[in-house]
Amino acid sequence: MTYHTHRSERSEPGFPDLVLLRPPRVIFAELKTADGRLSPDQREWRTKLLACPGVEYHLWRPEDWDELREVLR
Repeated sequence: MTYHTHRSERSEPGFPDLVLLRPPRVIFAELKTADGRLSPDQREWRTKLLACPGVEYHLWRPEDWDELREVLR
């Protein structure tokens, strides 16, 4: 299952772009351009998600395509 907010104006600031679910895995992914930076809210979400056992967080850029494919395999 995949969740992606199409219009984020009314969403929680900083919430990751994608939530991917295939039990027993839950992946939260932030998608950025090659030079895109995380906002303070995005950094806070990353920190808190990484502190949750069993939850995966990834920051992916175009150059991470091979890693992304491997993680989703």
